[in-house]
Amino acid sequence: MLLGLGALYDRLSEYLDIEADGAVRFLLDVAFWSSMVFGVRNSITRPRDMAAATDREWYRSLKRSGRRFFDLPGWAFLAWHPLRAMQTLAAVRVWRGTDQDVFSDPMQALLLYLTLIDVWRTAFYDWHAIGWSAGLMVAVMAASVNVTVQMLLEDSVAGWLFLPSVILGALVGAHNIALYADN
Repeated sequence: MLLGLGALYDRLSEYLDIEADGAVRFLLDVAFWSSMVFGVRNSITRPRDMAAATDREWYRSLKRSGRRFFDLPGWAFLAWHPLRAMQTLAAVRVWRGTDQDVFSDPMQALLLYLTLIDVWRTAFYDWHAIGWSAGLMVAVMAASVNVTVQMLLEDSVAGWLFLPSVILGALVGAHNIALYADN
């Protein structure tokens, strides 16, 4: 799959007959990494309007103890959208800084993180497997810290752009583990 990303990117540039320099190259990079970070799979296989109602009902039905700190309000999840945009910018900075080397340490760490977060999202929201998702969240957190460190080493701005995702991810992880303990 890793080889396929670079080939897909190159073929897209060739197909569009774009001499990708300057601003055009930057826009292609942003479009490419936005699709990776925001998740093409979720937008195709799991349209939000169809899944949202059942997710809300299931989520509200979960038992909660008195640990109010871990019971995140619904609006807290809206923070993921700006964080995903920041992740995209971080990915673009590192992608360009490594000459589009998908085998560089920060890019491999990012792809592992994106894979794990997608598996977690599926386990929690689609399968309603709270225990599995709590375990996966530990792996997601380790991967997000690794991405942040790798990006800081490659491009400090990219690392700082990714850091808020680690913080919110820790809160979501604690919330997931608390839900597992309560249910």
